[in-house]
Amino acid sequence: NGVSVGKGANSVAGNTVLGEGALDAAVTGVNNTAIGKNSLSAVTSGVNNTAVGGNTLQVNTGSHNAALGYFALGANTSGAQNTALGKDSLGSNTTASNNTGIGFKALELNTTGSLNTALGSDALKSNTTGSSLTGIGYEALRENTTASNNTAIGRSALLANTTGSDNTATGHLTLVSNTTGFQNVAVGGTALDANTTGDRNIGIGYAALGANTT
Repeated sequence: NGVSVGKGANSVAGNTVLGEGALDAAVTGVNNTAIGKNSLSAVTSGVNNTAVGGNTLQVNTGSHNAALGYFALGANTSGAQNTALGKDSLGSNTTASNNTGIGFKALELNTTGSLNTALGSDALKSNTTGSSLTGIGYEALRENTTASNNTAIGRSALLANTTGSDNTATGHLTLVSNTTGFQNVAVGGTALDANTTGDRNIGIGYAALGANTT
């Protein structure tokens, strides 16, 4: 009783379905793949979507999305060209497009922020509306909410940043304490790690400008 195999609602050609409630609203959408309970259950005309895992893309109406993992892109409605891999990755995304979240809870709270890339568990987890962000590494840019144009590469890089924009942090714990500081560049492990609200600083090398705060 819990398994349905076939083409989904209305047996639209080109669709593949495995799971109870999967693709059960399809009318004209083609080339969709839904594997898992309630995956892609709201799609009517969306095309080229892939959902693997329970409740993945469950309210999606958009196209060209890929989700793998429980509730990945689970709240997505009209957002397009998003890729989510990992439980709850991009789970709150609604209308934003061109996001990539790979890792447990990567970009979990993102709603309308677009053009973001998160690679690593909890990377960009708290982001809601910030755009053009790159967080690579465990907890990279974890607390970022509305800031845009930040790049963090390395474990916990720019972890505490919330609204500071145009920062670049490369190396573990670089700019880890930064909250609202903007236009900072830190390259090297723990560089500018104590900076919180300071702006336009450049620290290159291990522990560079380690005592700088504001």
